Amino acid sequence: MRKKVKFNLSRVDVQVSLFAAIAVGLSCFVLFWITYDFTYKDMIYTLEQRVESIVTYVEEERFDLTSFDDINDKNDITAEKYIAMKEMFGEIRKITNAKYLYTAKENEDGALIYLIDGLPMDDPDFRYPGDLIEPDFQADLRKALNGQRVTPNEILDTDWGDVFVAYVPVYNSDDEIIGVIGVEFSAENQYKTFQLIRQVTPLIIGLSCIVCAMFSVTYFRRISNPRYKDLANMDYLTSLKSRNAYEVDINNRASQHKLMNLGVISTDLNGLKKINDSKGHEQGDEYLKCYAETLRRVSTKSEISYRIGGDEFIVLVENATNEKMEELIKQIEITFKEMAESFEDATYSIGYAICRDNKIDSWQMAVKEADQNMYNAKKEYYSNKNSI
Repeated sequence: MRKKVKFNLSRVDVQVSLFAAIAVGLSCFVLFWITYDFTYKDMIYTLEQRVESIVTYVEEERFDLTSFDDINDKNDITAEKYIAMKEMFGEIRKITNAKYLYTAKENEDGALIYLIDGLPMDDPDFRYPGDLIEPDFQADLRKALNGQRVTPNEILDTDWGDVFVAYVPVYNSDDEIIGVIGVEFSAENQYKTFQLIRQVTPLIIGLSCIVCAMFSVTYFRRISNPRYKDLANMDYLTSLKSRNAYEVDINNRASQHKLMNLGVISTDLNGLKKINDSKGHEQGDEYLKCYAETLRRVSTKSEISYRIGGDEFIVLVENATNEKMEELIKQIEITFKEMAESFEDATYSIGYAICRDNKIDSWQMAVKEADQNMYNAKKEYYSNKNSI
């Protein structure tokens, strides 16, 4: 039968498993956070360096500062100054693999507008001089116009993709800010990678904690209990579930309203004291184990056997009917005869009852009924034996 693991915090093996799981979880989380933070910052730093290289290259090339004054709207795209600057920006954008490279400024009306765009004019994302800067970028662009080099601390998740956006202020000969250079890199792969890491790693940490807890409790039991018995819930001699396990299981069933149609078989061995006195307790233990093995062999998934003390046993039967109970008792009789051939006059007494509702009082009455039926069988056994 499958055993249910119950976590009792007062048990040392459970405490050890929880401590190990917490230690592993914290260690994994700290390592993940340090590694994630380091690699993420390194990625941002690398993108910042690429921006710096582009801006430096632009400034060192034929960068005509007067374009910020002379270019204002779409009508200026035919001007030689615009054509020359656009060609330069297009070449730099291709060389550096930037997604977007452009200049921008604040016009006379206070609006933020594009000037030179490095994209080809047939590109759907191309912006003409005078086109308004999208609202998502205006706050950072104004920071650049106020003298701040704007490089984000994280990748931006926008409606048109995941991008890294930077703005660098441009100064004239009088050290006045006349506009901004904007650089954007596509960061789809990086963003997806780090998102995946953030989502998957906690799951891996959680699974590691569970595996660690299971391994710890198992290994601790192996060390502290070589025969690997759950001493709190299992009878050490017979390997059946113990009285403690029986009481816990009944309380759980009562709280879950699963007592209705639960059958109970009450049974104990006849003549155990005689065997202990005449052949020794070791032989008596073998007698007990023989009967326990009988109960185990006839049990299916719907039956659970317990040794509740001495030579007393209880079997719980789910979805019980009188026919099912009688058939199980018959199987116990047949199997025990086969297994107990080496024991002289090996017999037992048995009785059963079925709980008819989910009340704990009804269950207790069913147990009393099963006990009484068992005692009646025992009384009849000894009466017949004494009359011979």
